[in-house]
Amino acid sequence: MAQSGTVAFETPFTAEVYNDLRDDILSATLGHRHTGAEGDGRRLVTNSFQPNSIPASKIANRTRRFFVQAISGWDSSNGSKLRLRYFCKPGITLENGVTAYAEGRFVLPPDRTADEFTIRPVLIAGYSHYRRSPALAIYIQTDVEIGTFGTQTNSESNTGTATQFYPDWWYFNLNYGPSTDITGITTSDPVIVTARLWRYGAHAQDTSTFQCHVLGWLVEYTAGA
Repeated sequence: MAQSGTVAFETPFTAEVYNDLRDDILSATLGHRHTGAEGDGRRLVTNSFQPNSIPASKIANRTRRFFVQAISGWDSSNGSKLRLRYFCKPGITLENGVTAYAEGRFVLPPDRTADEFTIRPVLIAGYSHYRRSPALAIYIQTDVEIGTFGTQTNSESNTGTATQFYPDWWYFNLNYGPSTDITGITTSDPVIVTARLWRYGAHAQDTSTFQCHVLGWLVEYTAGA
């Protein structure tokens, strides 16, 4: 809130008046906050600031999220490629009883401030004739490869785990798989990421008899602004 006030004609310009004006301009705690409220200074617009004038620590929420679509895959049981199927069976379909993976690629945004990000698969556990079937386990594993253009610099894999999902009627029930934290990104260059979600359908802990439909991955990172 402003420290200075209106001054009547011929009012002496005292030290107090001067100091109030000085506080309005220079004080870090008493000066104008420029919120646009009466007495608080004109509201500052975005283009009023110089580039990089606001440090990242002053931005309350720097968490960024985006979705990456699964675009292809591989079925090791018959050596066949897996492709998107838009009608009735969304995403990349991983069959029951076989080892197969869904795959997607993306470029990590350059506004990141940390050397890490988190990736989490989004999938549909299968189709059931019932609105809510009992939970069944699908044994899955996430592999991530990281690199700049033409060079792989890092790779990460979480431990295969039997995760319980609920098959639902007409593919309505979206599920998140276990998240994987990726660290050790040492370059400021654009980073290319390849994500694969494996299903080990013949694993003893894979108790689901349903197909698994991988839609893609939710990626989360911390931005600088």
